[in-house]
Amino acid sequence: MSERKPMMGRHLTVGRLTEDESELIRTVRSLIGGEGSPTRAFAEGIKYHMLESFKKGYDVDKVTSGRKCLKRLKNKHCTHPCSEHAIPGADHSDLWLRDGKPALATYHIYDIGWGKLQEIVDWCRERGYEASVVAWSWYFPTSTVMVVITRQDEDPYGGRP
Repeated sequence: MSERKPMMGRHLTVGRLTEDESELIRTVRSLIGGEGSPTRAFAEGIKYHMLESFKKGYDVDKVTSGRKCLKRLKNKHCTHPCSEHAIPGADHSDLWLRDGKPALATYHIYDIGWGKLQEIVDWCRERGYEASVVAWSWYFPTSTVMVVITRQDEDPYGGRP
């Protein structure tokens, strides 16, 4: 597996906040205890940046308009329903294309415990897939984690520097 690439742009640095960052913090804090939701405001504000960072980091173009079956990662056809249509506990799934071909699948999961994680890993190994859990997700950030599925022999980042 290739070395992990940064997904969210520049790393956090210690130092002075910009005026825009300070204003954002004041706005978010003003929502606490008020009518708005700071978590929802953050999620709505950051999700498209996170999605674009994912696409760039994993070198994928877009989601398929066809079936989202994992068999497509192995250049096989799905006869739905099939045993490889989705991982256990699948939610908010997409099958991503790289150079027009299925490259990886993503699932955005709420509340993933050790038992569910082990079930996903075992399920993937039995079928020739690799599962990676990413601690962030553009599908309601702060509430979900992302599980990325590839073939076991596939570099999730497309083998590109």
